[in-house]
Amino acid sequence: MAAGFYIKLESYPDIKFPTPKGLIAWLLPHISEGDAQKLSDWFEKSSSMVARWIILELPGNNGSPVYTLNLYARRHNTDRGPKLGLRASRRKPVRASGELPECIRSSGLNVIDRADIHSRDLSNEIKGLETAHVVFVGVGSLGGAVASQLVRAGLKQLTLIDPDNLESANLGRHILGADDLGKPKAQALQYRLTRDLPTIDVAAFNTYAQFIMELKPEIFEKADLIIVTTADWESEVALWTKKAEGATWGLLQGWSEPHTLVGHALIAPQGAHDGRYLFSDNGDFIHRYTNWPEGGVIPLPACGESFIPGGSAGMTNIAAMVAQAAIRFLNTHQHGPAWVTSLYRPQDAVLSGGKYLGPELPEGTILSVLERGWPESEKNNI
Repeated sequence: MAAGFYIKLESYPDIKFPTPKGLIAWLLPHISEGDAQKLSDWFEKSSSMVARWIILELPGNNGSPVYTLNLYARRHNTDRGPKLGLRASRRKPVRASGELPECIRSSGLNVIDRADIHSRDLSNEIKGLETAHVVFVGVGSLGGAVASQLVRAGLKQLTLIDPDNLESANLGRHILGADDLGKPKAQALQYRLTRDLPTIDVAAFNTYAQFIMELKPEIFEKADLIIVTTADWESEVALWTKKAEGATWGLLQGWSEPHTLVGHALIAPQGAHDGRYLFSDNGDFIHRYTNWPEGGVIPLPACGESFIPGGSAGMTNIAAMVAQAAIRFLNTHQHGPAWVTSLYRPQDAVLSGGKYLGPELPEGTILSVLERGWPESEKNNI
């Protein structure tokens, strides 16, 4: 027997809160005949429960306010107490008594409904996200933040691909936390997103995108947009190769320059587009806006690995830029290849030993986002 009963009111009852004895009389004139019979049956059969709930939706269209009444019996079920020599399964069940509740209270109710979750966003951007399937190649500090922003903006279906596990050095700028240390980033983020927003559909793969492209090509074939943020040139080349062959999905490559003062996104719409000419043979962006000793990459001792330095606040700016670019694409506002750049006080590069090479910004500009077509220079060097 369910502990709750849902009713759609046909008219408004008296605003005065009912007494326990007057609850049924207070409700019956305002519900359908069929609901009245079901309520009466449920009320009697569930009366053995200490706590029950009646959920009332006010008259009107779908989405009308919903209120909850808590019915409390305030009694001890002596038949449920311990019985010497009898296992719980052999004890006699409590019989439905049909008794009225001794106390009625109101309580809040949160409805896990997509329309309600996204009701505060009146921009209509959710329209392009509701039916889209986005594949995230890389869910590190940038990709994970972009995925989180997009599902909160209304993205319903997404696939997460990342071969790495979460390490303590990731915690400072990743949306995952200490509870996820040692776990695969893709699966941990899948759990985090579905826990926060249960109405989304998330698949996760703890492997490289190249393997998924070969073993499960339908995942990419059914995607509307691929967002790659791995900073791994092999993965990026594999995706650009497919895109140059005319893949139907859009491709968005996003990354941060060292120290997260500058971030970029390259967007390629449906059809054949190849952005590899914008990078050197080892994957460095030719049109970077900052210059750093040793390329700004910090080697890790004794392991042959390295990292790109940057803080959480700067990465948040870049993630917002990438997420907004994805939203524009999914709402068909992006018809040609685009290059988007986020700039936050880029002149501060000198404080960390670097140099700003980008365009001069108006005096007083702190945060800026630029959007234009792909650079034409060196295009013949594909």
